[in-house]
Amino acid sequence: MDAAELQGLQEALAEAAFTEQVTVLRATRTPDGAGGFTRTWATVATYAAQVRRPSLKSWERLRHMEVQGTLREVWLAADADVQPGDRLTWDGRTWQALDVEPRRLQRVALVKEE
Repeated sequence: MDAAELQGLQEALAEAAFTEQVTVLRATRTPDGAGGFTRTWATVATYAAQVRRPSLKSWERLRHMEVQGTLREVWLAADADVQPGDRLTWDGRTWQALDVEPRRLQRVALVKEE
């Protein structure tokens, strides 16, 4: 098996585990008509993802943030457009992206339930 075949197999295995549909929302500023702005949330995209409890590595990344509440790791394809501060929704729940770590084959977002 050459390197390209191995990478294709790794990507296929990663995608097979992506059983959730996660929608990414990003804050936008909309004029309110009175000289100010209102923050609204615009859909960036919906992605297949895997949601799991945070790993020890994720807890280490958040140690300095003093985060409380329910946390999850959201594993997405490497080209997924997600940034810290975005909202992620799935199963009728809304989460805030605290940290996003790009990896070779995936992008991992650490999220806190709002």
